[in-house]
Amino acid sequence: MHLNENEEKRRQNKAISSTIIACTIYRLCLIIRSTTTTTTTTTTTTTTTTTTTTTTTTT
Repeated sequence: MHLNENEEKRRQNKAISSTIIACTIYRLCLIIRSTTTTTTTTTTTTTTTTTTTTTTTTT
């Protein structure tokens, strides 16, 4: 089965949107945790690294 270019783009967009959703959920969890601890600056940098690793694994 050979996929169309449009279908491939759709898959990539779905993968990117799912990673964005995952990152926002992760950030919300970190914000909830940061109410007890004051390490918000380090957690925001880790979320940016997770987005780059997940976007590279889109097939």
